[in-house]
Amino acid sequence: MRPTRVLALVLCLTAVSFGRGVAQAPPPPCPGYIAAQLQPGVGASTAVVSLLISLVPNPQVGVAPQPVTLRFEQGEGFAVDPPTISLAPNDRAPVRVTVRGENPGLVQLRGHPTNGEPGCLSLDTSVDIGFDSAITLRVDDLNADFFRHSADGGPRASLDANRPRRVQVRLVTKRDGRPVNFDAPITTQVSSDEAVLSLDGKTWPSAVTTTLQQGWSPDLLVKPVQFTGAGTLQVALNADPTKRLATESFLFATHPPFFFRLLIGMLGGFVYAVAALLADKKTGTRKSHLVAQLLIGVILGGIAVAFAEEGWLPLTIKKSDALGYLVVGVLFASLGLDGVIKRVQKALKV
Repeated sequence: MRPTRVLALVLCLTAVSFGRGVAQAPPPPCPGYIAAQLQPGVGASTAVVSLLISLVPNPQVGVAPQPVTLRFEQGEGFAVDPPTISLAPNDRAPVRVTVRGENPGLVQLRGHPTNGEPGCLSLDTSVDIGFDSAITLRVDDLNADFFRHSADGGPRASLDANRPRRVQVRLVTKRDGRPVNFDAPITTQVSSDEAVLSLDGKTWPSAVTTTLQQGWSPDLLVKPVQFTGAGTLQVALNADPTKRLATESFLFATHPPFFFRLLIGMLGGFVYAVAALLADKKTGTRKSHLVAQLLIGVILGGIAVAFAEEGWLPLTIKKSDALGYLVVGVLFASLGLDGVIKRVQKALKV
């Protein structure tokens, strides 16, 4: 290899090594930022929102930013007027965001510098243009009977106490229930005094915060903490920590777990067996007969609960009705073992 080529190769390797060893300088801090706030004295409606846009200097830089010209993006469902504004430090310029067509409830306002100013002097913020009047929440179809919006009445079915239920909520229009999605990130703060909540099945606080993806919340586990009664799931929607968009509530009811309902029915059978023994005027009853009669009563009470759960009885008992399970246990025990067997055989023949 020629000496000149060797020298060139050495110089190239040296330059590469030197370049890797020198750390790149961090970008200079932004001289300021663009802020947007509702115009004082001008109330927001469901069609027009008036804002004040300002250029706020960065106090850590110590040098005021140069004037900046912003051009706003026009959205499909809204218009920004004026489309371009010029700002000097601490200046405030009025801007109107006007809905075109159906109100989407929330829009993302974006403005970019046009004359070579730093890219950090951009605006990207969500604007509430009547979210609460246009958008609401709905639970997934599998849970529509268990969690009912407070505006739609009480739940049609109840939750098993201490058993987690997986549920999702999504954004829909109030006008026709059509699913919607927004460019703006929307977070949900879900809380309840009558249930504990979890996103991973490991930790169970009474409140969790999630972010909607494509208008849907992630799977949320809801576990009631009371055996019976009513509860409320509160869902707060936020565009950011300082912008509350709406608060929705869903009602749910709980019933005791199956083992508890089974015990209530068995207790009913036991109560009848004791009453029958007390009413029996025969003397000399052996202890084995006493134990057998009590055991049969308990078993028949448990069978009564199983039949009621499967819908095999000509009556309907709410799972939260402890007295109903006690009564059906008493009634079944009053039939006696032979009577129950005869009725089961008759039902099978039919």
